[in-house]
Amino acid sequence: MRLAVKASQPFLVGDVSLKTKLEILPIPGQDLDARLLLDGSFSIEQSQFLGGSVQQKIDQLSRRAQGQPSNESISDVFSALRGQFKLRDGDIQFHEIVFRVPGADIQLAGNYGIDSEQIDMHGFARLQAKVSQTMTGWKRIALKPIDPFFSKDGAGTLLPIAVTGSRSAPKFGLDHKKKDDTASADRASK
Repeated sequence: MRLAVKASQPFLVGDVSLKTKLEILPIPGQDLDARLLLDGSFSIEQSQFLGGSVQQKIDQLSRRAQGQPSNESISDVFSALRGQFKLRDGDIQFHEIVFRVPGADIQLAGNYGIDSEQIDMHGFARLQAKVSQTMTGWKRIALKPIDPFFSKDGAGTLLPIAVTGSRSAPKFGLDHKKKDDTASADRASK
C-alpha cells in the first residue's frame, strides 16, 4: 500500500491479499514512481479506516443502508474491499472496485492520483434499505412514494454514485451523469 499512497500514516488497516505483475521500466534519470508499472488485483477483508472523517462517513453509510440512520450503536463498522487496478505514471486506474459494509454493496471504477491524491470514481450503490428508510423525520415520510423507482432486483435502493475530491476530503454523492444508467446496472447484476 505504501507504493500507492504517499502518506506518513496508513489510512486503512485490514487483511490484505495482493496479486500483481510488477515491471520497472529502465528509464535513466527517472524516479521510481515514473518507472513503476503494476497490473493486478487486491482484496482487503475486515478493514477499517483510520482517522475520524472517513470512518465516520462509512459508519453513516452503513446506518443508512441498513435503514437505521439514527442508530449510533452502528459504529466502527468493518468493510471489505476488492478490485482490479493498473498503476502507470503515478496514477492508479481501477477497472473495478467492490466495497461492502453491512447493508451496502458499492461497485466503482475510476482513477486515483498518487501525487495529487485526487479521486475520480463512478459506479452504483446497492442498499438493503429503501430510499425513505435512509432518512429520519419528515424526509422519511416524504420519500416513501419514490421508493419503488429506486428499488431494483431485490435491492431496497440502487443509486448511481460518484466519489470525488481528495484522499483527505473525499466527496460522496449522486452521479447525475449516470442517473439514466441505473436500469442498465440493474440488468447487468442479473
